[in-house]
Amino acid sequence: MRRVTTSGNSRNFPNRNKRKSNVYGHKRSVPNPRNLPNPPPVNKRVETPSLRRRLACNVYESLLLVAVLFVAAFPLAAVAPQLPPEIGITLLRIYLLIVAGIYLTLFWRKGQTLAMKTWGIRLVDKYGAPPSSAQVWLRYVLTCLNLALFGIGWWAALLRKDRQFLQDRFAGTRLIRYPG
Repeated sequence: MRRVTTSGNSRNFPNRNKRKSNVYGHKRSVPNPRNLPNPPPVNKRVETPSLRRRLACNVYESLLLVAVLFVAAFPLAAVAPQLPPEIGITLLRIYLLIVAGIYLTLFWRKGQTLAMKTWGIRLVDKYGAPPSSAQVWLRYVLTCLNLALFGIGWWAALLRKDRQFLQDRFAGTRLIRYPG
């Protein structure tokens, strides 16, 4: 059996190029730690996006979210006429709130939504890594609360030294400028 070597010190990583099976029996490569995407360094000062950029990103995000919610509302449109109006409206609101939460948290967990990619903004935790599921769900709940309180978390960003929104501060996340 011949060992395939790569550039660098292969004695420290003898299984780097061997293929392993996952739970379904499919072969997968062991990832090379040098090829993984690097989060911004903790010790390097990262730039906070301007308030104008973040608010423009929110406008674009809301347009995308309206389209997602419009498509997601179709299955409920067949059921709603058969329910009493109060129950149908309440059910629709809860359903759309859950759909919006799933949409946003899935993308926030990866670091960027489509609007954030367009505007060069990335969501990271306080160490510069992608946020955890608990952090993005907390951020989503706090963002909904922020909207219910007429954007007080956005207004507070004007007064804060680091210019971060309140929902980011309480969730342990931050928005950074990320052109890539």
